[in-house]
This record gives sequence, structure tokens and C-alpha cells, in this order.
Amino acid sequence: MERTLKDRMAESLVPLVVAVVCATLSWSTGPYNDPWHWVGLAGTVIVAYAIHKVCSVNSVIPLRTWMTAAVFLLMAAMCTFAQTATPALAGALCYAVSLHFLFQSYQQYHAERWVFQSFLFLGVACLTFPPLFLLAPVYVLSMFVQLGSFTPRSLLAAAFGLFIPMEFYGGYLLLTEQTDTLLSLWNNLAAFDPAAILEWPLQFSVAIALISLLFMVAAIHYAYTNYNDKIRPRMLIYVLISQSALLMALLLLQPNHYKALTPFLLVAVSPVVARYFAVAQGRWALFFSLLGLLLLLGATVFNLWSHSLNFL
Repeated sequence: MERTLKDRMAESLVPLVVAVVCATLSWSTGPYNDPWHWVGLAGTVIVAYAIHKVCSVNSVIPLRTWMTAAVFLLMAAMCTFAQTATPALAGALCYAVSLHFLFQSYQQYHAERWVFQSFLFLGVACLTFPPLFLLAPVYVLSMFVQLGSFTPRSLLAAAFGLFIPMEFYGGYLLLTEQTDTLLSLWNNLAAFDPAAILEWPLQFSVAIALISLLFMVAAIHYAYTNYNDKIRPRMLIYVLISQSALLMALLLLQPNHYKALTPFLLVAVSPVVARYFAVAQGRWALFFSLLGLLLLLGATVFNLWSHSLNFL
């Protein structure tokens, strides 16, 4: 098959360089004297590299590309409301590592060692954002439906991996008599308040609308073209799509936690969108890919501009 300009661009470093420049410029408009703001940029770059390695090692995208890291950085640059380092950013890194081990369990006869590590990192991520525990059933369902790694042993390994971090953290809180903190972790699991969507700031409303649009276009396109992929990458994309959908549903149920949820959502969504940008063929695909990139850049400029108005 003849390689197009789009193919060569997807396999080059150009998208990554553009994304790094955009992210740096976006962060540069923030508070210079706040060290946690710059720690947020460094952490975002680390998470972008981690999700790139997850996709490349597991062949989620059927070509060598930095597009996943580029899309993640562009989306993070657009999310001007969540650029300061928080525990959720460290949780997003653990979530990316958890996905790697989950993908490695694909059709393994003794999948429990991979499953244990996957749920262990998911458990650590849950400590930074407790509602993430709701991802655990989706993990188990993916093991049964897509990954073929569900056995009684792997289920037991999942339970041990998920609850070991909570047991250690809960023990620490009990020893230090911080029982209120321990109770608040469980209360946050079912703290649903959909009406708080009306309180979303304009910057987040713009960002989540564009992220949802790009995700839906990529997911619908994949539903019609998944036969082009081998079975393993197809199953892994299905896992990412299902987790992205759950995180978006969780965002609607707990809209007050939009800042904490944003890094996790970007980790799950960016590979799906990046695959569309990198692999989709045809004039319409090229048009929507360019339009999507332009919208990301435009939304970043708009959010930076609207954010600056708050300080006038």
C-alpha cells in the first residue's frame, strides 16, 4: 500500500514536537512562582510517555507512532483548569501502568501474576481518587470477554492486588487515629450529584465537549473498521473504549470531581483518539483528523483567553 503524507506524519516526531511546544506554552501562561504548577507539567509529560509505552509495547496502534503521547499532551494543554500537580496526576500514572499489566494478561495461561500487578496499581490509583474503584468490575469483565484471562486464580489475584494498598493505607489511618479520612474514602464512592454539572466552569465545559466529540468519532469509526486490526489490538481497543465510557459516565454522576477525573479520562481516551488520527484512511478521515487537531488548538487558546479574563 502506498504511504501517504498522513502516514509519514503519524510515524514522525512532528506531532510530538508540536504537542510538547503547545503544552509548554500553555503552562507558561500560568503562575510562574508556583512550583506545583511546573511539577504538573513534568508529571503530565511522564504520564504521556507512560501511555505511549503502554500502547507501543502492546501494539494498540498498528504502527510505530508518538501520536498517543501527542494527543494526551494536546488535551492536557487544553485542560487549563487541571494543570497544577495533584495526587490524581500520580494516580493517572499508576492507572497507565495498570493498563499495561492488564493488557499483558491477554490469553495467558497463568494470567494471575499480570492481573495481580494490574489491580495492585489500580488500587494505588484508587487511593488518589476513591471512585476509581468502580473501574474494577470493568477490569474483571474485560478479563472475561476480551482478554481471555479470567480464571478463579486470576480473580483471587485481582482481589488481593486491589485491596492490599487500601489495607495498608487503612491501617496507617487507624494507627494515626484519622478515622474520618478513612470514612470519607468510602463515602466518596457513592457521592452522586448530577445536578452539579450546572456548576462546571466554561473552560471544562469546552474541554469535555471536545474530548467527548473526538472520542465518539474515533469509537464509531473503529466500530466500522475494526476488521482491519488483528484480534489482540482489537480487544485492547475495546477495553479502552469501555473504560473511557465508564469514566465519562462517572463524570456525569460526580461532576464535582471533574478536576480529579480529568487525568484518568485523558489516559483512557487518548489512545482511542490517537489511533483514529494515525490510522484512519480516506479524505473524510484526513479532514476530520485535521479538524480535530485544529479544534484542540483552538480550544486551548480559548481556555487560556477565558481563564485570563478571570484575573482582569
